[in-house]
Amino acid sequence: LAELRERRGVKQTDITPFSQTAASKLEKRKDMKLSTLIEYLDGIGMGLEIRVYPKNAKGTAKAETLLKV
Repeated sequence: LAELRERRGVKQTDITPFSQTAASKLEKRKDMKLSTLIEYLDGIGMGLEIRVYPKNAKGTAKAETLLKV
């Protein structure tokens, strides 16, 4: 997350929904709620897309978008 934020040129203090301390802690977490991730990404001007795909499919099995925000 920190790398994404830095590539966008956004400082932790610029992420409106979070304090600098909260943004720092969030960037170090290994897991979090999707709603928190969506809020963080929105704060740095990015969206989220979750795609699903069949693991053992052969041939023309296609990935599908499950969520796009």
